Amino acid sequence: WPGGDREPGFALLDEAAAAALSDADRRFDTVVFVCCDMLGACALAGDTRRAGEWCRVAEDFTSRWGCPFLYVDCRTLYGALLLTAGRWAEADRLLTAVLTLDEKICPAVHARAVAALATLRVRQGRFDEARAMLDRSRRPTAELDTARAEVALADGDPATARRLLERRSTPSLLCARAQAAMGDLNAATTTAAALDPDGPEGVEASGLAAAAQGRVAAAVDAFETAAARWADCSA
Repeated sequence: WPGGDREPGFALLDEAAAAALSDADRRFDTVVFVCCDMLGACALAGDTRRAGEWCRVAEDFTSRWGCPFLYVDCRTLYGALLLTAGRWAEADRLLTAVLTLDEKICPAVHARAVAALATLRVRQGRFDEARAMLDRSRRPTAELDTARAEVALADGDPATARRLLERRSTPSLLCARAQAAMGDLNAATTTAAALDPDGPEGVEASGLAAAAQGRVAAAVDAFETAAARWADCSA
């Protein structure tokens, strides 16, 4: 996933979650791991509806049993998914709430929340706030590097963005944008080809590559398709 079987995968997670929740008092750790895995799967699939349902399950569990890690991890995953889906106000509320908690509770999750909120600030055009947040968080994580790359691209510095992204060796739409902005058509095309061809990021990246190659009609078609698929993500 991508490229896997979505519904059978969710069916297995649903089964695991039901079993764990039915015996939650003796399967505390299992519930935590299953809920986190479910939210992670929702993020990969872009399934905001299912993610919202499981975030509520996680919050109910936390209110009954207490688990700060589950509280912040699920909210961070869901907030990042809402950001991707374009539901910025909801994402802002969730991620800001996570950052009001003590960073020492879950440092790695806190860093992910900082990265997601900084990315949101870039999308909102609040660049100074994004820079300040990232300057205060010095942990070397992929999520923070991605957020820093967002800032670099917004600053007109695709070389820095590309360096930050390529050292993680994970293809992404953002990396394709940086490569295309530098005029490296081969790299942008290769990155686009490595993404899920049916997902909105892969389709948009293919549009970037086509535009950089001067294939205007193909680029327009790809961008229109990507826009429709991004809209589906926000449904």
